[in-house]
Amino acid sequence: HTLAAAVALLLAAAAARADAPSYAIVDLGVVGSGTASQANGISPDGRIVVGRSLGTGFTAYTWTAAGGMVGLPNLAGRNFAVANDVNDAGLVVGTSSTTSFGSSPLPVTWSNGVVTALTIPAGFTVGQANGVNASGVIAGAVGSGISQRAALFVGGVGSLITATTANGSFMTVAFGINDAGLVVGSGIDPNNAAVNVGMVYDSTTGVMSTVGALPGANGALNFGVGNGGHVVGSSM
Repeated sequence: HTLAAAVALLLAAAAARADAPSYAIVDLGVVGSGTASQANGISPDGRIVVGRSLGTGFTAYTWTAAGGMVGLPNLAGRNFAVANDVNDAGLVVGTSSTTSFGSSPLPVTWSNGVVTALTIPAGFTVGQANGVNASGVIAGAVGSGISQRAALFVGGVGSLITATTANGSFMTVAFGINDAGLVVGSGIDPNNAAVNVGMVYDSTTGVMSTVGALPGANGALNFGVGNGGHVVGSSM
């Protein structure tokens, strides 16, 4: 009986190993003499990785299997840039700041190695670009602190996402956008500012909705959305 049990355990372990997924972990490297790097986004077709390489400043980069890691230029007078997302056409979006902790952030794009600052809506001086879809529509935010609001950038020009839910909840930052124009992010319930509200905005219909929270929790944060409409994030 002991031998039979041992054989059964070995067979179960072998079956588990056979069913387990396999991974190829690739070291993307660093830009120049950088000391570390982070990967923040990948194109839907899996060809292009974007992020930042850390050294004396932060250098945004693209990485491909064929070309390796390539540093992207920053705006003049700014030494800290991060690339957050990229579409299949190679349009990279991110943020350019003046300090390592993100002071005076500006939303930017990189196209064919050229960096361009996006136009921020009137009344705001800072912003961020977090996600981009196949049409080149960019999701992000403008402002900071209690004045921060989610924004979309179309043709390089930003506009606020002003839609609210039935109870007045509004989106403060947009993190992702899919090819159908579904935008996800986090927001605030004006009736309970302590709660994180996970929000979904349909930029085609103009309807804002929420994802709710897990049982026993009261808040959520949405970070990504797929072309199938699946939203990922956290609940607390």
